[in-house]
Amino acid sequence: MTNLIEFVSFEDCKSSIKDNTLLDFWSFKQKAAKAAARAMVRRGLPEREGRVYRRIFEVYDEYGVEYQKTFYQVIHPYRLEVGQAERIQEISGNTGNLPQRNS
Repeated sequence: MTNLIEFVSFEDCKSSIKDNTLLDFWSFKQKAAKAAARAMVRRGLPEREGRVYRRIFEVYDEYGVEYQKTFYQVIHPYRLEVGQAERIQEISGNTGNLPQRNS
């Protein structure tokens, strides 16, 4: 006789996503962080892309990967003018709309 799955529960779905059981969450986070770091530097953040990327993950380590002020934590220490900081933060959250640079 064939065993059938009668019930599947995603009650603790948030933790399942974080540990990659439903999708490759971590790969998505890494790609998004790289795109955000690239966008911040292109928009004027005076730092190297790799350092910004590492700082994003430092914030994730400290506050969690769902922290809503990650980009603020990355940008704030640079003490940029308000308008410039806002533009950098805004573009980092909209990285899907950036034209890709040919490397």
